[in-house]
Amino acid sequence: MKVKVLETFCDKVEKKVRIKGETFELSEERYENIIKTNKSLIVECSEECDEAGENPLPKHVGGGWYELSNGEKVKGKEEAEALEAELRS
Repeated sequence: MKVKVLETFCDKVEKKVRIKGETFELSEERYENIIKTNKSLIVECSEECDEAGENPLPKHVGGGWYELSNGEKVKGKEEAEALEAELRS
């Protein structure tokens, strides 16, 4: 499963520091162990998570342009967010 780090913590099993905003793969068993320790450390990501662990859409593609989930490109963040919300509803 893919998870997003909500609060920086030391992953003692993997022997590394997990930084807030990072996403990584782990097993269901490992996920359960982490949330038993502290439920606010990680959250399971949906299919729409990108590498940064955030919902990528509308995705900024430069110069004030944004790409929607249907592939359409729109100028302006507010308009792109409004159109993406319509696509999802």
